[in-house]
Amino acid sequence: MADNFHQQELELDIVSSIADDSDFRLWVNCQWFEYREECLAWEGKMPKGSTQDYFNKYKWFLKAKYKQERS
Repeated sequence: MADNFHQQELELDIVSSIADDSDFRLWVNCQWFEYREECLAWEGKMPKGSTQDYFNKYKWFLKAKYKQERS
């Protein structure tokens, strides 16, 4: 019985982690679109690269900003 309880608790932790990860990915995607609009307004052109390129370049900033907004 105790093993089953711990297994359910572990499954909830995994699901929670996946949900948090999905929320972060959605948030980064929104930030990417805001960044594109900002570049278009300031430079008159869309930035080159993909969402992944944007994330790789600004990942530490994005993680810090996400945590700040969520706290």
